[in-house]
Amino acid sequence: MKSRTITEVVEVPVQLADGRTRMGRQTVQRQAPAVPRDWDHIILNAVTVGAVVFLAVSVVWTAASVGALLSQAAPAWVAYAVAAGFDLVWVMCLGLEWVARHDRERAAVPRKAGFLFLLISMSAVGVHGWHTAAAVGIFGAVVAALAKGLWAVVLRYRHVDLPEPVRDVLTQERAELGLEIVLAQHQRTALRTRAQLAAYRAALGVPEDDRAEGGQEQHHGADGRAAGTIRAAVLAAQSTLPGADPAAIVAQLAHAGIAVDEDTVRDVIGPRQVDDADDAPHAAQQVGAVAGLSKAAAIVEAASLLGSDAPATQVADLVRRMRGLDVPDNYVRTVLSRARGKDRKDGVGQGGGGYA
Repeated sequence: MKSRTITEVVEVPVQLADGRTRMGRQTVQRQAPAVPRDWDHIILNAVTVGAVVFLAVSVVWTAASVGALLSQAAPAWVAYAVAAGFDLVWVMCLGLEWVARHDRERAAVPRKAGFLFLLISMSAVGVHGWHTAAAVGIFGAVVAALAKGLWAVVLRYRHVDLPEPVRDVLTQERAELGLEIVLAQHQRTALRTRAQLAAYRAALGVPEDDRAEGGQEQHHGADGRAAGTIRAAVLAAQSTLPGADPAAIVAQLAHAGIAVDEDTVRDVIGPRQVDDADDAPHAAQQVGAVAGLSKAAAIVEAASLLGSDAPATQVADLVRRMRGLDVPDNYVRTVLSRARGKDRKDGVGQGGGGYA
């Protein structure tokens, strides 16, 4: 059995004069069995290299033959450059077929296109031979066919036939990767466009529009720009404080733990209903009165806004957001049951499920 020499660095103990022991590094060599040659791999690589060389010979031969034919009507350098393209087109299809050799469906299109381009190239070589000698045209065209056939055999040997479930998983993985690539391209385009727009604004002296930044967009406008939760809270506070100005509504919502500004309130409720400074004390009194509502009154208020069919959980959630009060669901059911009994007794609550 053949052997090979392996060089290693090992640590060995060294005894010092004072009795101490230190570890020192030493280079040693040892013999190990040699790895046997993989002749299958060597032969396969040799065949692949030979196919590449023969392919280059085919391209040169086609370029020489077709170039001699085209040089009769064009300058030599133009004719031979164009002639080289007759083989290069199907060689490039061969490259795509090599890349997709494990995917039969993806490799089908470049394979078919490669054979079509090969026939065109062989026809051009045959026409050149027809002008010189028939045998030259026939055997010259066969050179490209031999190169293509050799590569077809190499690709078929290197192809791995994947089972259908594996091919399906491979398709899914490729689709997800393709989506990431498309999104990355879109993001690059968006960043480039924004950079160009910023450069134009800087050159023309146009100020930046803060609302154009998605992360800085505020909840303005009654057309849906205000957040749904904030919008519902503002409308609920407005119904509780008739005639209150935005400042009073903001104060009431702040007491309930909901942060909102006056501009958002104006956008939601429309024009201000209280503009005079003389009405400010009255609004403040309303805020204080509403803030002091009992839990039962807050439950009835929330149920009036949501409707008689609203579940107890939703009513309790609205009470917590509007009034900052935590009420259990069973307590909500008890209060609403009492309110409905009172409505039936007093003849109130018809036509909308109200509790007033």
